[in-house]
Amino acid sequence: MKIGETQNELRVCFIAYADILGYSERIQNCKNDYGLLKTELDVFKSKILEHQTLLTESIESLQGTVSFFSDSVYVHVPIASRTPKSFDDGRVHICIPIQNLGRYQFDLAIQDIFIRGGATINYGYVDDSIAFGPGLIHAVECEKSAEYPRICLTDDWAMKPIRHYIDNGWPGDERINKFVLRSEDGKFFINYLYTVVDNIEDNCEMIPDEMKEYPLYLNVPEEIDSLKKHKENIELNLKGLKDTSIVSKFVWLANYHNYFCKKHFKDLEYLIITGYQGKFYPISSE
Repeated sequence: MKIGETQNELRVCFIAYADILGYSERIQNCKNDYGLLKTELDVFKSKILEHQTLLTESIESLQGTVSFFSDSVYVHVPIASRTPKSFDDGRVHICIPIQNLGRYQFDLAIQDIFIRGGATINYGYVDDSIAFGPGLIHAVECEKSAEYPRICLTDDWAMKPIRHYIDNGWPGDERINKFVLRSEDGKFFINYLYTVVDNIEDNCEMIPDEMKEYPLYLNVPEEIDSLKKHKENIELNLKGLKDTSIVSKFVWLANYHNYFCKKHFKDLEYLIITGYQGKFYPISSE
């Protein structure tokens, strides 16, 4: 295929853009020393490449594309419709990318790599030479205003069809309701920690009821270990950082982590980061 050729067209898409928190600092801390830079590069690749591959495979299964550059990732998923100007039912092409991005975000967080991003639903076009459209612009703007390590959803574009699914009780809305939360500042974001619950349920689905331990997570202890690692990574960053603007980001993460653990694993007190209490809310149909 020649540059500029594509089988896609300008159409309504799910579009997300995200970058890695502290990436520039990691490079600057090497002070232009080749050996340190090479070591940092090798470590970084070992942490991220597997998860980039998984995200790419999951998005491409929806006929979408994923592009990685430096510390950034761009996700573009055309929404199936009869005409490129609108869509009739975008649940699959909206809900699944949100779930996939949540899994990607969680996997990186376990590696002590935290990302911030924005996602929207709007016109977009991408080929091997250009990414174009208001969707990309809105996603980048949403990323800039996200402030904390979260992937926010535009309230006027992305949340409108999602609320429509919730309000009308469409099948599948229960999953999107679990993978999106609203923070105290009013911003909607991907509830990436729900990946833990999702993994536990998937792993226990084939276990006969009489063999299941209660609660379910006792059958999948590695998922709880990953949540514990998430806690430890946040605590290390809170202790090791002095820049107040960066510390505030991990304070938000500590609040989010605690909210999630108290909601889903309230009997596992050792998962709680002491001293933090944030407020988060499920999707509201109001």
